[in-house]
Amino acid sequence: LGWIIVVGTVPAVVIALLVRDAVEGLHGQPLIVATIMGVAAALIFVSERIGRRDRAIETLDWKDGLIIGAFQALALFPGVSRSAATICGGLVRGLERRAAARFSFLLMVPALTGASVIAVKDLLETPNFAQYLPPLALGTAVSLVVGLACIHWLLGFLARQSMAVFGWYRIGFSILCVAALGLSFA
Repeated sequence: LGWIIVVGTVPAVVIALLVRDAVEGLHGQPLIVATIMGVAAALIFVSERIGRRDRAIETLDWKDGLIIGAFQALALFPGVSRSAATICGGLVRGLERRAAARFSFLLMVPALTGASVIAVKDLLETPNFAQYLPPLALGTAVSLVVGLACIHWLLGFLARQSMAVFGWYRIGFSILCVAALGLSFA
């Protein structure tokens, strides 16, 4: 499983290196972000529809890792959830929802580790960075506890329910964002 996680990390890293600059420009464009969020909901509905959901996490191979990793790369676009994208990738590959979610969270470890290394580098370059360490430590601890509780809840939820509710949420929120943008331009 560890090697499959490594293989699953490669597509996101390669694609990030290739398109990072182009994609970063999209983050400051709320209408594009809201649109991508709505379009990403279609990924949830399609993966729920076509996924067999009959494979356990132990059945993953390197090809599954690459394909699910390619889904993870979609999260480079603003409005695409990394977890939702990788869970959808797992469903497309036939994983049970709970197994897809477990692999998604395991695949998150290298991504968060890489992001943390970059964040620490940026922090060390900040003047008087030591003053930020106590609130950073507290924020990290709270995030860890809340994150673990959310993972536990989501794994239980996905064992019993479809991801469609998250698709509908994304569509609703996307429409709300577009409407709010329309009102701000009026």
